[in-house]
Amino acid sequence: MPGFWRSLLQRIQQGRRPDTTRIAIEETAILIVKDEQCLIRIALDEIDRIEAYKIDEWTTDLICFDVHTKQNGEPIVVFTHEETAGFTEMTDLLRTLPGFDRDWQEKVVLPPFEESRTVIFTR
Repeated sequence: MPGFWRSLLQRIQQGRRPDTTRIAIEETAILIVKDEQCLIRIALDEIDRIEAYKIDEWTTDLICFDVHTKQNGEPIVVFTHEETAGFTEMTDLLRTLPGFDRDWQEKVVLPPFEESRTVIFTR
């Protein structure tokens, strides 16, 4: 077990590499960008479902969205979270979807440290 703790301490001391992934917004689309290259573009009218939930990170919770869409006719799920640059702007754009649950935060945030997964949009 001492090897585990030593390894963990080394990882903490080294720090995380900065994540260059960010969310960019177009007028009617969301782009997932890494190292200035667009990985995926999701038009608002291509979103089938959005689930909001939180992940227990021991001392805090991380708010996450799973955005369900299709790419080349195949269903995919795009994972985003509140620590990704552009998450707030993405949330503001998603609020424009008809039927988007504007009370999603209340449903997801409480109780703390529980997943509280909820569907906040479905087409």
